[in-house]
Amino acid sequence: MRLSWKWLWLLVALGLPLAPGGLTMPLPAIAQTVPNNARLEEADRLLELGRQQYRANQFREALQSYQAALELYQALGNRLREAISLNDLGDVNVSLGNYSVAFNYYEQSLGIAREMGDRQGEATVLSNIGSANDALGNYPEALDYYQQSLGIARDRGNRAGESAPLANIGGVHQALGNYPAALDYYQQSLATAQEMGQRTEEAMILNKMGSLHQALGSYPQALGYHQQSLVIHQELGNRAGVAQSLNSIGTVYQALGSHPQALDYYQQSLVIHREIGDRAGERSPLSNIGSVYQSLGNYPEALDYYQQSLVIAQEMEDPEGASIILNNIGSIHQSRENYPESLNYYQQSLVLTQEIGDRAGKAVTLNNIAVVLRYLNQPELAIVFLKEAVNTYETIRIDNRVLDQALQDSYTDTVVDTYRSLTDLLLDQGRILEAQQVLELLKVEELRQFTRASYASGTLTYDPVEQPVVEAHGSLIALGVTISECDPNCPQPLYDQQMALERQYDQTVASFEQTVRQRRASDRVFYDPTSLSSDALDLVNAQPGTVLIYPVVLEDRLWLLWTATGGVVGSVEVAVSQAELSRAVVRFRELLERQDAQAYDEFKVVSQQLYGWLIAPLEAELEKNRIRQLIFAQDHTTRYLPMAALYDGSQYLLERYTISTVLSAALTDTQGRLGDVASVSALGLGLTQPIPGFNALPNVAQELREAIRESNNDDRGIFPGQIFLDEAFTFDALSQNVRWANILHIATHAEFVPSTQGESYILSGTGQRLALADIGALDAQLRNLHLVILSACETALGGSALDGTEIAGVSSYFLGRNKAETVMATLWQVDDAGTSLLMQRFYALLSTGELTKAEALRQAQLSLLKGEASLDNRMDTLGIRRGFELAEPEESSVGLAHPYYWAPFILIGNGL
Repeated sequence: MRLSWKWLWLLVALGLPLAPGGLTMPLPAIAQTVPNNARLEEADRLLELGRQQYRANQFREALQSYQAALELYQALGNRLREAISLNDLGDVNVSLGNYSVAFNYYEQSLGIAREMGDRQGEATVLSNIGSANDALGNYPEALDYYQQSLGIARDRGNRAGESAPLANIGGVHQALGNYPAALDYYQQSLATAQEMGQRTEEAMILNKMGSLHQALGSYPQALGYHQQSLVIHQELGNRAGVAQSLNSIGTVYQALGSHPQALDYYQQSLVIHREIGDRAGERSPLSNIGSVYQSLGNYPEALDYYQQSLVIAQEMEDPEGASIILNNIGSIHQSRENYPESLNYYQQSLVLTQEIGDRAGKAVTLNNIAVVLRYLNQPELAIVFLKEAVNTYETIRIDNRVLDQALQDSYTDTVVDTYRSLTDLLLDQGRILEAQQVLELLKVEELRQFTRASYASGTLTYDPVEQPVVEAHGSLIALGVTISECDPNCPQPLYDQQMALERQYDQTVASFEQTVRQRRASDRVFYDPTSLSSDALDLVNAQPGTVLIYPVVLEDRLWLLWTATGGVVGSVEVAVSQAELSRAVVRFRELLERQDAQAYDEFKVVSQQLYGWLIAPLEAELEKNRIRQLIFAQDHTTRYLPMAALYDGSQYLLERYTISTVLSAALTDTQGRLGDVASVSALGLGLTQPIPGFNALPNVAQELREAIRESNNDDRGIFPGQIFLDEAFTFDALSQNVRWANILHIATHAEFVPSTQGESYILSGTGQRLALADIGALDAQLRNLHLVILSACETALGGSALDGTEIAGVSSYFLGRNKAETVMATLWQVDDAGTSLLMQRFYALLSTGELTKAEALRQAQLSLLKGEASLDNRMDTLGIRRGFELAEPEESSVGLAHPYYWAPFILIGNGL
């Protein structure tokens, strides 16, 4: 659950320089010169009494004391102290929820401070007005006041006065879903508080930073910040602060699924808030306790706590808190299958999130509405709401790009289910091209997670028949925002207008559903294929007889989407769970790496099972459309599969189709093909010697020399170029020479580290681990590359929980705009001699100019699979002759027909 952390409620009852409504104005030094008469002494006594009562949460009593002090200061004509008492009256009215009265007092105080030239007093009141607007969800106004207060502190060189407005500005940005800006302000605020020794402020800021990291899905960091905050509050004896930190720690444990621990922390927090009389502070732990009971299936208890919390949020005019609780109550009714009531609460929540600009809360609510609509058998309408949720998340993800990569990744993990739910619904409705669009958004994000490249994000569009629904619902929500600002004292015409809009919305939805049914009766695919997913169509139309296949792995099923030449599209649902598929992939890889006969027999069984899920459902369509080339945009653990090695019971997929892979259709260039041998320049980098921790690769030298000809007098090699072996293979050798190369061949040890950005590397000839991020940053130098070959790399596979994103990530360092068109890599570290032989045969076939890169790889793999002692037979079969000699396999290469030797080689990108 995302919570609101405001200075307003946290500081109630602290009795420190920061007060619940904001800052308490200090008594000015000039007051010492005022004549010490009885009335002034009595006014000062009343003011101090009011502050004591305020810190004790005795707000009614404080109100009387402040009012009495104000009247005495006014009678004495003491303008500065009149301003102070007016500000304090504003604070106590905020705590009582009397915001209009509070704003009136603040404005009077602000006017006097400006009249008297009291810049410190002006900054204090500005901050307090900001806090009141913050509590009301008036974020633009709050931001403006906080920034004015910060400006005064900086003008006066008051470092101690900067920490509070900096943190408050960060809080506004967090509430608006601007997480990078929030983090920046929090960090500035924390540094200032620590520098100035402001321990209370430090504790509060740490708590805010914890809530931000929790919103980003970084739970260990969040827990660390909250625990630091708790320790400081305990040391200072700040009970309200302790209660806040305890509540925050509970939210992290709940997010991690530790419900008993979470409940314990929430209850501790609630007890303290009640003991100190902090009614506003009760709202959050009450709501959170309700959330725990809901998770445990105790709905009556959960609903009771939610309703207690909602009453407080409404009393305190806290729209952010109310929106969260309304959403939670809606989910209770959803769990009870009381769907109309659930929708009612979700709509109320959506109005509030829209009103205050809470993007993350809006997206969550839209998703929840879609879930209910799906239960109500209104999937078409659910899609409209899920599209809006995804588009909202996209705006947040775009803003997040300046954050550390780990935070970007963890945030995406928190929202990815919405994307997959939308994909699943679109597929259920046969809207295949739209589903591909959603998948493209996820695939591009996966690449960005590894490379930080500026790939353009897309926005999901609405079909013309969907647009009226979007507009009608938008008008209804906009009016709801207007009404929420004046309810229950709005003019009757507004309520009449709301009823009319509700009827219009219902009619629009009914018309929409009727149109959808009529369309589906005639055509399951609504869109013109040339206007949507054009990148996918460009890919399959680049070569006749091609199909692009998207396996979409969902928790409880597998979808196979496909797009064929000419815009033919289709989808098939396969009844296999993500867990079952992942276990089969892991077993496939385990058996493949063993060479004994028993393991090979079992491997074929598992491979055939995977074939049955991933290929067999499409066989009829592949045959009907005369498909010869398969392009896979693989998802989740299917990325670990060499599709060529899927077995149908009699032959491998490789024997029937030319196979390649793309990271994303949108990022694949389908224009270029490699030129003739004379016009191509190659750069080879390799390691042959042993390096501590790594074996020697003695066949690498032959592999490169048979492929690259370093001079015209060379009697070996095919493509002209340069070779750098062992100590000569350095990062400088790569960066300084790759700019002239069309082919880059790196033959060395390498590792693709699963799910860890920045740890994948290639081993140089000197033993240095070259980070792939550093290589990928050579944008200008890589622009002439057509083909990159990584012939000794290795993709780790540690368990069924892995999702294969590192494979896409590593390749994307080399692929993309102004980079290479194609990458050949290996999914596991293979036999050195077998790799060398396959590479030689691939180059020989490619150099003829008669085969695409994908077909050249296929024929090289087939030569090993068929056990051909030389390439002559393979080329004879293809009707191709060569005019050069190639090394033949040594005895160590016997048995290379096993898929372990030829299957790991995959072609990613442009296979032409």
